[in-house]
Amino acid sequence: MHGLSAAQQEFLRRLALGDELTVARAMIGSGADHPLLDARSTSAIRLAALVSLDFNLGSVQIALAECRRAGLDTDDVLRIVSAIHPVVGSVRSRAARDAITASTNSW
Repeated sequence: MHGLSAAQQEFLRRLALGDELTVARAMIGSGADHPLLDARSTSAIRLAALVSLDFNLGSVQIALAECRRAGLDTDDVLRIVSAIHPVVGSVRSRAARDAITASTNSW
């Protein structure tokens, strides 16, 4: 795999093999557990994935806290929602913006 470090290649290999520990670390880990992503990218992707699913206010608050710890601010978060709007549609985007607005009032 051209351009990837040995650690990145090993991470992808283990993920592709379904290595349980690697899959678990990928699902619950932080940016340090993802050799392909930094903490900002990891939190942004998780937020985008959450918006694409049925979500509740509590899950949005957890995702926003992770984004804040990774250095993303409210404008960054709203840009993420705007970027995925063509994929998730107006209803999910609007619901996400409302949940984010309600949650960020306490930031």
